[in-house]
Amino acid sequence: MNMLGAAVEELWSLASRLRAKRDAIDAMIAEMTPLIEGIEWKGADRDRFVDEWHTIHRPSLFRLATDLIDGAVEVGQAAERQAQASSAD
Repeated sequence: MNMLGAAVEELWSLASRLRAKRDAIDAMIAEMTPLIEGIEWKGADRDRFVDEWHTIHRPSLFRLATDLIDGAVEVGQAAERQAQASSAD
């Protein structure tokens, strides 16, 4: 038997895992930011590192988290369409 479409349960599982990974990134950012800002370290290297965290790394992680949730939404919508198509058969 040939299958056309997707296994709805697998799509829901993938969407859930994408959301969980987004949550893990958000938690990591929340944990790391005060650690980075509060480290006992003086000088230009520290200033550069903290600046890069705020201007490069943290925004990149936020974008990744946004991309993951966008992917979760897209996969969830695909699961909905597949469930509707499967119930129409």
